[in-house]
Amino acid sequence: MRASLLRVFGDDPPAAVAELAARPVAGLRAIAAELRAAHDRLIAPHWSRIRAVLEADVVHRARQLAAGGAERLFTDLHPDLRWRDGRLMLGERAGGPSGP
Repeated sequence: MRASLLRVFGDDPPAAVAELAARPVAGLRAIAAELRAAHDRLIAPHWSRIRAVLEADVVHRARQLAAGGAERLFTDLHPDLRWRDGRLMLGERAGGPSGP
C-alpha cells in the first residue's frame, strides 16, 4: 500500500496520506467504515430500483447484440466508442478522431 500511495502522491504526500501510509491497517479500516456508511445511506435504500434498471439494461444490451452484433451493441453506449474491424475503439467520435 505504501508503494501505491507513493506512486499516486509522490514524495510529498498530504498529511492525511502520510498518516495512512504510517498506519495502513487503521486507515484502511476507517476508509472501509466510511464506504460502508456511504453505501448504507446512499445506495442501499435505492438498491431494488437500481438493480431493476441494471437488469433491464442487460436485457436490452443482449437484444442489441443478438439483433445486430457488437457494432449495434456499442452504438449508443458512448459517442467515443466504436466497433471497427472486430475491435472496440475508444477515443474516436463519429465525425473523426477526437483529441489533439
